[in-house]
Amino acid sequence: MAGEKNRDMVLNGSKTVTIREGERACVCGPVLIGCPELGWCVLKNIISVKHTTMDNIFIDDVWKGGHRTEDGYIEELKQYYPDFNEYSVITVIEWEDK
Repeated sequence: MAGEKNRDMVLNGSKTVTIREGERACVCGPVLIGCPELGWCVLKNIISVKHTTMDNIFIDDVWKGGHRTEDGYIEELKQYYPDFNEYSVITVIEWEDK
């Protein structure tokens, strides 16, 4: 994760989902979420890992990721993955406070 916005949303509990391009190996259980550049991390508990494509994402996952629309999430992800689009394969990771 990067950026102060994501940090604040994770810390205040308004962001409980992240999306990563590709099919990532990830398992449920404890995880440290943070950003070394901003000098923060927090312990959370991964409760769900889904592999799908962006066009099959649930709107609930978009909201839990801190966005109101799928298009907003796609635009944010293009910062990190320039070729990202609605058909990109993704991993949806959801956590709760540990």
